[in-house]
Amino acid sequence: MKLSDLDLDVRDREWIERVVQADEELLLVCKPQVSLWRREYLPVTIFSVLWVAGIGCISGVAVPQILEQVSERPAGLVVLLFFIPFWVIGLGLLSSPWRLRAVDRRTVYLLTSKRAVVLRPSEFRFRPTQKEYPLRQGMVKEVKEKRDGSGNLILDYDVRHTKNGLHYVPKGFLHVPQVRRVEAALRELLGEPCSPPTEDGAKAEEAPEVEFPNIGTLLVGCFFMLVGGAKAYRAVEALMQYNQSPDWLFTLFAVGWPLLFVCGGFCAAWRWVREFIKYRKTHR
Repeated sequence: MKLSDLDLDVRDREWIERVVQADEELLLVCKPQVSLWRREYLPVTIFSVLWVAGIGCISGVAVPQILEQVSERPAGLVVLLFFIPFWVIGLGLLSSPWRLRAVDRRTVYLLTSKRAVVLRPSEFRFRPTQKEYPLRQGMVKEVKEKRDGSGNLILDYDVRHTKNGLHYVPKGFLHVPQVRRVEAALRELLGEPCSPPTEDGAKAEEAPEVEFPNIGTLLVGCFFMLVGGAKAYRAVEALMQYNQSPDWLFTLFAVGWPLLFVCGGFCAAWRWVREFIKYRKTHR
């Protein structure tokens, strides 16, 4: 395969030329399919929106009061610096889907006569990183295909320990267009037949066992929803007893914070429900 025949940026071609060794043949080059939105963006987006909303409520109440008293207490300006790192963290989380799409645009997947290679820049500094998978029997763990033909060719899992138990993060050729074509090329090198897809469009080969989700997550989520809902109800009830319409900023602060607890609790409970459904499907 000649790189000049492929529709690649100069930067991608130079990167591939540095990686491919002289004693191996380049057989396939592909890039992930860049989408405006993916399901894995949802948790961090919800968390970042809640974070920014909370910091916005606090800043909206505290900053005007500090500026009004700055002539009497100039040291109060130092308190404003305390909000900067929280805003930076929130905006950084909020921009993560755009940063991940930028990383996907610069990611390249290679298949050579000796190995499968993932060339991917780091998420924050965009420094080039390289992950190799030597060709061996049974290296394909799972293949997940979407309706449009794109999907994941999973070659490994990162095991992460969370409060909900073990969490398996797939690694390999992710979000590639025409994933069956990529799978067929890899299995041809390995001398393995392509197994038919399962009912949900996926292939399960050596898929990790799904553990029962931690019940504590569900209890914490329900607790936050109950407490937040009760606080929001009391805040609305108190506001309705005012003779005059309260300031909109005070209303947002009084009702917004309890609603953030409700949203956070709902996200935790919904995550537990999803993990439980996944557990039931794998233990029928």
